[in-house]
Amino acid sequence: EAVRYHALRKLNRKNLDFIVTNWYARGNNPFGNRSASMEIIHKDGHVRRLQKISKARAAKLIVQEILQFVRKERS
Repeated sequence: EAVRYHALRKLNRKNLDFIVTNWYARGNNPFGNRSASMEIIHKDGHVRRLQKISKARAAKLIVQEILQFVRKERS
């Protein structure tokens, strides 16, 4: 919860469109692992949770989120 709280504060403070959180916890140590859990938090409150997926897959999903956002903003 603290990670999401700080992410939301940064999202608002910096007027971002979305932010990706990645946290360290007992069952989620992203350092040195090939997988991680994270969330993509949009300024409208939408949250997409990515749980224990490969970092390569997470990167692709984040890029897809960016492309969807850009397409939506252009239309």
